[in-house]
Amino acid sequence: MRLKVISAPALATAFVALVWMLITVGPYMRETDQAWLVDGGLGIANGQVDQARSDFNFDKQFVSYYFVGLVFKCLPHPFQPDELVLGGNVAGMTFFWGSLFCLVTASARKLPFCTLIAVLLTPCFLVFSPFLATSFISVSFVLLLALVLGRNPDGALTGILALLLSFCAVGARTDAIFLLPLLAMLHSRRPDFISVLKNPVTWLMAAGALAAFFLGRRLSLQPIVDYAAIPF
Repeated sequence: MRLKVISAPALATAFVALVWMLITVGPYMRETDQAWLVDGGLGIANGQVDQARSDFNFDKQFVSYYFVGLVFKCLPHPFQPDELVLGGNVAGMTFFWGSLFCLVTASARKLPFCTLIAVLLTPCFLVFSPFLATSFISVSFVLLLALVLGRNPDGALTGILALLLSFCAVGARTDAIFLLPLLAMLHSRRPDFISVLKNPVTWLMAAGALAAFFLGRRLSLQPIVDYAAIPF
């Protein structure tokens, strides 16, 4: 029996993630959006779902709120503010880097090592991934979706997982919906528009994304605001 050796790109991803987590993660909050996320997650963990449904952009980020609520459910009671912030930061960073590690491990032979290092050291990842944020929760689901599509683009299980992951990605942050057509095209067996449209997985991804979009609007208790009248 041959032992499967972890590839250099996968090891590099794990090393950067571990070192960066040890250096940077703490009970720190970066912005008010994160405070809303912690507040809503705390409400869900305490069984006060309406508290989260009234929070900022719940219609566009409800999966992120439930993700944080699930994390807080696992923390010891009574809740302490520093522990909540730290727990959210650790969970968010672990989910993002773990999803990236899984994707890199599955596609290591196709990914040039130098390209991967450039991606891993992108300032956006290094500066912002230590903080709990809807963008990193959403992109973690996108990375898992890319992993699923890359393994077997046309299988029945792939279709079900694509539906669920598309729902979670868009539910975690609605603007992830703009990434889904690109993923569908990149993972099509034939690189033409007609083949993408004929693939049932494409329509399952669209169904999951639209279900998340409309469900979020249904669940929110606040007036829906899709754009700012005056840019800030």
